[in-house]
Amino acid sequence: MNYLVAEVLFRPADAERCREFLTSRGLSVHLIEARQFNPRAVRQDAGWTAVIIAEPAIPGESFTARRAERDALVTRLQTLGREWRAGDRTAPTTFASPLWARYEPPK
Repeated sequence: MNYLVAEVLFRPADAERCREFLTSRGLSVHLIEARQFNPRAVRQDAGWTAVIIAEPAIPGESFTARRAERDALVTRLQTLGREWRAGDRTAPTTFASPLWARYEPPK
């Protein structure tokens, strides 16, 4: 499945703030170790936390066909990030550069 990675942060407290903010805005969010979705990532050291938007999870076979839905979610996330920073200068991110990544949650 493909998930939108809203941000990758080093401080767990910042990741938790992101989860609280996005959840309060109606998004389903999970926090995972960044190396779980990309073991070769630059930020693979222990401690990096990825903020993952859990819904929608898009299967690989419909990833291209659901481009409009994906783009709308990215735009919504970036808009929320700008609003957050405008209202709280200590917000750890503006979600300016989210990315889609394959990830299989543990069962």
